[in-house]
Amino acid sequence: FDLLNDTTSQKQFADYINKNFSMKRLSGELLPLKTVGFEIEGRFIWSYQETLLITDLKGLIINQSALRNIWIKQVNLVNIERKDKKVRSLVFKGSVGEKSVVFEDEDN
Repeated sequence: FDLLNDTTSQKQFADYINKNFSMKRLSGELLPLKTVGFEIEGRFIWSYQETLLITDLKGLIINQSALRNIWIKQVNLVNIERKDKKVRSLVFKGSVGEKSVVFEDEDN
């Protein structure tokens, strides 16, 4: 597995990351995700997904478990960007499962 030089390995790893990521409404309803792409930047792998434009979205429940069941010190960063371009970040480490983000006082 050569993530730096082999595009097949990179694609397989991006697929693995996407399979270990989910996004739900605060009500628990799973949101469908579409893979947009991925990139390697130094020692970081960025995987991009999107969902349809959703009205009345008050927040999200996110799960990102890639590699954390293998390496206890693995840290995953999830950035959420909406139409307002304000980026919200969630950090997953250790045994933390789901995290939520609430969009307060915003035009949804």
